Formats: sequence, structure tokens, C-alpha cells
Amino acid sequence: MDWLFTRPTPDEANHWLALLSLAIFTVGTVGAAILATRPGSWPFNGRYTQGFVSKVCGWVGWMSGIGMFFGIIRLLQIDPITLGRGIWILLSWLALIAVSVWLWRQAPADRETRGLNDARLQTRKAAR
Repeated sequence: MDWLFTRPTPDEANHWLALLSLAIFTVGTVGAAILATRPGSWPFNGRYTQGFVSKVCGWVGWMSGIGMFFGIIRLLQIDPITLGRGIWILLSWLALIAVSVWLWRQAPADRETRGLNDARLQTRKAAR
């Protein structure tokens, strides 16, 4: 557990797990930014409301961005105020997982809301 609270050496800073974490956090940040501008695109396909998609992209983008920040600090080995320590990347992973589970649990209710909205829209079109 000492690796969580000690300054990383150059070999530890370029460890494959740290680089993989940085890559995943970067993909998460960029992916959330792209999907936030296209809420009806591929992974969602119009199954969720735009508000829910914005919420998902916002939370995942922030959590990934924070993890990416700590990964960059670790990679550059500058360690200001102990921000390059391994504990921050671990906490970023835990936060991203917690947010993902919370949003996954909220998704069925939003999908039901989207279905009710679509049904209401169809009855309004039929009434015209």
C-alpha cells in the first residue's frame, strides 16, 4: 500500500497501468464531449431523453477529466502538493465507477419516461 502515498519514480510513472488509465480517462473525456453534442447518436439511438444524456455526459466527462488531470500530473512527474500520487488515480477510478453505476441505475426510469413521451407525441400527431 506504500505505492499509494509515495512519489512515483520514473519507472512507476510510466507503468503500463498508469498509461492505460490515462488513455481510458482521455477517451472518456473526449467521448463524453462528443456524445454531449449528439444525444441521439449511436450508443443512445434516441432511447433516452436529452436531459439524461446531458447528465450522463457531464458526470462521466468530469470524472474522466479529473482522472486525466491526475494522470498527466503523474506522467509529467511534477507532483505539486502530492497530486501525482497513486491514491488520486485510484480515487478517480472509484468515482468513475460509482457514477457509472448510479447512472446505470437511473437509466431504466429515463427510458420509461422517453417511451411515455414518444407515446404522447404519437397520440398528439394522430389527433391532428
